[in-house]
Amino acid sequence: MTTLKLTDYELGFLTATSHYLHADLIDTGWDGDYWMEVSCDGKTMYDMNFYQDDDGGVTHCTVYATRKKGEAEIFRETDGLTYRRLW
Repeated sequence: MTTLKLTDYELGFLTATSHYLHADLIDTGWDGDYWMEVSCDGKTMYDMNFYQDDDGGVTHCTVYATRKKGEAEIFRETDGLTYRRLW
């Protein structure tokens, strides 16, 4: 496991975005595990995962690094070993 290194701007942006998206998920309903792709600057992509603990009571948000998959920059995959729990 490697802790995802983020600038202060990236950390703030991702944290604020996670709260906004989480509120939207609650409004629309969700099954307790949800993934979405987020970009801070239009270049660097992150995978954001919202999930509930085993008891289903506490929601957490973790952001993962992504890496290029294949030749095209738009095709990315989650780097499951490089992440940071936001909350």
